[in-house]
Amino acid sequence: MRRRRPAEPSGLWVPPHPMPRSTHPWDGARPPALVRFRRSGPWNQLAVIFLGVIALAGVALVGVVAWVFLTFRHDPLELVDDDRILTAVAEPCRELTSVADEVGPLSADPAEQAEQVRRLVAAGRPVPAAVLELPEDWLAGDQPAVGWALDWTDVLDEAERYADALAAGEPAVFSMPASEDDYTVAYRMEVAVDGCRVPAALETLDPDPPRSAAVADFANKVHLVLDLEGEDW
Repeated sequence: MRRRRPAEPSGLWVPPHPMPRSTHPWDGARPPALVRFRRSGPWNQLAVIFLGVIALAGVALVGVVAWVFLTFRHDPLELVDDDRILTAVAEPCRELTSVADEVGPLSADPAEQAEQVRRLVAAGRPVPAAVLELPEDWLAGDQPAVGWALDWTDVLDEAERYADALAAGEPAVFSMPASEDDYTVAYRMEVAVDGCRVPAALETLDPDPPRSAAVADFANKVHLVLDLEGEDW
């Protein structure tokens, strides 16, 4: 009968020591990269780590540059700066300003005030229409233009609703539309296209416009920054 190898105290069968070379998992082949790295010595390890950090930094830098390019290739501070769009709205804006000067302060008489507001609304409608009728590729290259036109539409719609209620003898309350961060849209409309602002008569219809004091202070800061950057206002 063949004799069995005695068991170790643990009860496990163990191979003879040292392990024969033929049983080494990578016998006859290059050791795995991690093993070679551990055997390479501290200076080589530091060099590899350093090169890895440099590579990661390079990737991060490329990502930051790409983000900056995608973020700032459009208009700074939501300005409409395409000359073709500005030319299209120039005449409607001049006409609106002229009508607003003629209307002046609003009358205290409800019927007269309703007529004044309707006149301002009629003069203001061509402003957003002039933008929204432009070719789509023009608007795609100057994204704030569409938002500016939609802000105009919201303000004019609210003014028209107010005038209709006033003329009908119903309670009339004008609420200036607000931006997503609760600022009056009249501010960003003025910033987006200089010289084409919501008539003061319409702004004064809202006795408590959203964040009016904060908007005035922020507007001064924005104009100061643009002046320092050499922007032509």
